[in-house]
Amino acid sequence: MKRGMLLFLIVLVYFSPCFGFELIVRGDSQPGFGNEDYRMTRAIINDAIEYAESHCNDLRGIIMTGDYVRSGKNSDEWEEWLAAHEVALKYPVYPCIGNHDDEHSDCPWWSLSCEIESFTETNYYQVFKMWRWWSVDIEELHLVALDSNLEGFNSTTLEGDLLEEWQYDWFVKDLEENSDKPTIVFWHEPAYGSYTWFGKGHGSNGFMRERYVSVCEEYGVKMVFYGHNHWYERVTVNEIQHVTTGGGGGTLLPTSPFFWDRVEGSEVNITAFHWLVMNVNEDSIKVEVIHHFTHWLLDSFEIEI
Repeated sequence: MKRGMLLFLIVLVYFSPCFGFELIVRGDSQPGFGNEDYRMTRAIINDAIEYAESHCNDLRGIIMTGDYVRSGKNSDEWEEWLAAHEVALKYPVYPCIGNHDDEHSDCPWWSLSCEIESFTETNYYQVFKMWRWWSVDIEELHLVALDSNLEGFNSTTLEGDLLEEWQYDWFVKDLEENSDKPTIVFWHEPAYGSYTWFGKGHGSNGFMRERYVSVCEEYGVKMVFYGHNHWYERVTVNEIQHVTTGGGGGTLLPTSPFFWDRVEGSEVNITAFHWLVMNVNEDSIKVEVIHHFTHWLLDSFEIEI
């Protein structure tokens, strides 16, 4: 092969356009040490958008895995969050609600109408205009968001959330009706998450694992995204990729050096500010995990659809 033709092919491969479309995934942008005024949050999301726009030209939106603010009731924090996301909000945002974003009402356990009315008054709803759970199709991809703050209802003690029963029934029906589509689900607290090295912080949400992961497995969900743990982690269990992306600006958590703190199936666990770029095409979904500042590739994987 002639040298000029070889150079042309190298350039063509390097600069060839992406197929399908792109979504950014990131979570946990709430203020904390080093992010008191959302300056880190702003830097990370703007860097992610610039990176995605420069590498592929079909960015369709941003999946956000919760904990946008430190206090969901603080309207000033939400105003600061909106200002930090001035560039990001030019794109569609696909949110789920985090534990810091949720505002508990004083509704009686039996009044779903009160719960609905109270939720529509929260800052979270006013910003995103999204219910606690929802789904949408982005071309061939089916995207489902759930609320991991809800507790299972105990009919004997009358404790827990009737809303959770509603969410669960809706989730099963939604997956049944969209079983022919590649589906990605996301909620805030990881069903599979390792511990930090001090005080056994965070870890896994056992209720969401027992109650919802089994449904995901039954209906062929390919991947579940989480936030909450302020790092990156990828766990593979029963052919589902469980991905925690909590490096969106909030104070990072240290990973543990001890193997007994790692959750089953954990393949990658890294403390770093980061974001994910997900490329969806006809045959596969490719995920790249990009380090903020350096743009180093922290992890990458691909699933067939």
